[in-house]
Amino acid sequence: MTKSVIYLFFATLVLTTLPAKSWDEFRGYDPGLWDMEFRTQYYKATGNYSHGGGEVNSLTSGTSYSLMNFDLGVRWTPSARWGFFGQTNIANSSSSDGLVNRNNSSLTNFKLGTDLLIFSGDRIEWVAVGSFLMPFKKIDTKEDTSANQEGTTEVDGRILGRMSIKNFVPFGSIGVTYRTDGRSTLVPYSLGTEYVMGSSAVGLGLAGFNSAFHYDDKSGSARGERELYNTAKNGGAYRFYAVNPNYLEAQLWYRYDGGGMLGFQLGYGTGVTGQDYAAGWNIFAGLNFRFKDDSPPSSGQSKEKRQITRPGKQDVEKFKEENSDGVDQQLFDPDNVNSASLKENKQEIKVELKTIRPKK
Repeated sequence: MTKSVIYLFFATLVLTTLPAKSWDEFRGYDPGLWDMEFRTQYYKATGNYSHGGGEVNSLTSGTSYSLMNFDLGVRWTPSARWGFFGQTNIANSSSSDGLVNRNNSSLTNFKLGTDLLIFSGDRIEWVAVGSFLMPFKKIDTKEDTSANQEGTTEVDGRILGRMSIKNFVPFGSIGVTYRTDGRSTLVPYSLGTEYVMGSSAVGLGLAGFNSAFHYDDKSGSARGERELYNTAKNGGAYRFYAVNPNYLEAQLWYRYDGGGMLGFQLGYGTGVTGQDYAAGWNIFAGLNFRFKDDSPPSSGQSKEKRQITRPGKQDVEKFKEENSDGVDQQLFDPDNVNSASLKENKQEIKVELKTIRPKK
């Protein structure tokens, strides 16, 4: 229990000073396990998807927008089905309108969440995830800096599913993200698969979001104001502060996870289609560290281990013979059993010979 308190204090300390962004909910449910994940992502905008959707309008010559994220996440699984996580993010944005270069670096937000393993079968698993995000600062259109975050309070809920088909691990997710400050409510989703090769995996997927409940801008004043702000401060890129955005991205990645204390991931993503949102590409990398709270479980705490794994890494519980039931275990020793059987056979032969020997 003392170690759990120390780890929780450490996690709270680093989360208030360092970053975290996306989190891989498929970490497993080994009671007492801690995950720490460090990620970085570089994003480069190349244009904007049109209001009608699909078409990309390139950024004006001489303008630019880029974003660098540094993330940190901590996750703890106190039981065989529950997980709790915290995340924070430091972001650095750079933009140019052709005349003035703008930069903005800050600690952007803090997120707390929980996930629940709602079903775990032989080949399929379902996880429910809920989270609450609080920004440290909102977008101020009067500041002469580029935007490095959306700056809204968000409440998110998702369902994630995954299957195991030989070396392939297809997965998918869908959810709802409610946002404040005049932003539309989003429906985030993902679909993809990983091909597992021992401790390594190569993945390919699609991830995006749609504005399901649009921000009502009948007069069009909000759209004009936001487009003017992005043009003046963000090189014309609608990466943040867009009206009713839709976006779909293709992703390719390599992941290594030896099942021990360390894992890492490298990947690339590029926009496929969208609407009222910035088009661009990104590269990302991540490191994952694990450590176990080995303190004895409290009374009534389950010792069961539920681990969401990839093919070839299934945990097999070893059979242990029960030999403390008071029975003399020497009776089951192969040497003793063979010796006893031989003596019995000799006695039976003697008895048979004695019974069939003719009388004189």
